[in-house]
Amino acid sequence: MDFFRENSFKAIRARLLYDNEGNSKGTSFVEMNSKEEADEAVAKLNNIQYEGRKLIVSIANNNN
Repeated sequence: MDFFRENSFKAIRARLLYDNEGNSKGTSFVEMNSKEEADEAVAKLNNIQYEGRKLIVSIANNNN
């Protein structure tokens, strides 16, 4: 969430995924305030380098 805030986005909540041993899988889900803000985050943050890793930022499918 700090990363999104540092980039001027208001994330509502974030969930990191971990394996059975408690290690990060390198994947997270971040809930944004609106679809428009989520679209802006994808446009600004997708494919940038952060702490030596290329980020993939996309809209998750919500098939509930």
